[in-house]
Amino acid sequence: MLTNEAAALSTEPDGMFVSFASLKTGKAAFERGEDSLEVVGTPDLVIEVVSPTSRQKDTDILPRLYHRAGITGYWLIEPMRRADEVSFDILKWTPTGYLSSPTHDGWIDSVVIGKTFRMTRSANSMGESVHRVEFR
Repeated sequence: MLTNEAAALSTEPDGMFVSFASLKTGKAAFERGEDSLEVVGTPDLVIEVVSPTSRQKDTDILPRLYHRAGITGYWLIEPMRRADEVSFDILKWTPTGYLSSPTHDGWIDSVVIGKTFRMTRSANSMGESVHRVEFR
């Protein structure tokens, strides 16, 4: 769970990253419940995987709220766009909104992680399509 009062945001991203620096400065904090862990404040990175039922939320509503919350990185993954490909975008915060990070030969820069990433597709031993995120 992620809560950011200043942005009127309360949601469950598909993934998050909070650096030690953000915890140390109080930019983000963990609140533990009996069976839950909530990030309160501003994580460094959020990840959303788009499904047919979450498309508008993940591509229109949440980017505006995440930007208002000051979240530096937003990864948007769309595996259902076409059967033979997946859309993988690493967005970075700018004063006017999120912008796609530069791509170099299929690799995308992440200012938050300080590495470059790409998503590849291959078949598993049962012939099913598997997507994998690689970094360097």
